[in-house]
Amino acid sequence: MDKPKDLIAVLPLHRGSTLASASLWLLPAVGLGGVAVAVFSRLQFIPSGTSNRLVDYSLAVVMIPIVLGAAAFAIRAAGLACMAVWPGAVGVYAGRDELTIKMGPFGTRRYDVARLDVRYPYELPADDGEDQFEALLPEERQVAELFPRITHPDARELIDRTIRRMAGVPEDDIVHILRPAIYFYRAVREGDKGARVDTQESGAGGPGTDGA
Repeated sequence: MDKPKDLIAVLPLHRGSTLASASLWLLPAVGLGGVAVAVFSRLQFIPSGTSNRLVDYSLAVVMIPIVLGAAAFAIRAAGLACMAVWPGAVGVYAGRDELTIKMGPFGTRRYDVARLDVRYPYELPADDGEDQFEALLPEERQVAELFPRITHPDARELIDRTIRRMAGVPEDDIVHILRPAIYFYRAVREGDKGARVDTQESGAGGPGTDGA
């Protein structure tokens, strides 16, 4: 298996939870899709004694958001299902030099540790607009309980958001498993290139995970 060198922590995708999430996303897709099929099957788009083209076209336009909604839910469900059954490794691999997120059918994202920025809510600007409630918590509690914001110049979105979305486990488990890596990355950001890792907190595989 291709893993980053000098791994600090591993958060494998919880495949069972991810498959269950896929099922939940599929339900509204089926419901909205059924409504769309039922409506469109009755549209004729030709004048008749009981209908006219104006009414049919109007109904078709009204149904566009429903069709798009069904498609969005179906795409999300399909994506989660594909990750859940992906034959290769899927998950977060936190190394000393590289943070790697293997997303199965959606590819692999790699971020060099030197340019990672890891911050808790109390370290963010007051006008940031997010995590305002968490910023009111004591700093010690934030460090102990919250998964910090993680950014990188090459990331298309917040890295912590990507990890939360794909992990398939509660945030508490994410914090517990990745805490050693978070400590290390923050030390590197603060200039401690020789930062040590407390591996006692490392739960490679972690509570409730299926492995990759």
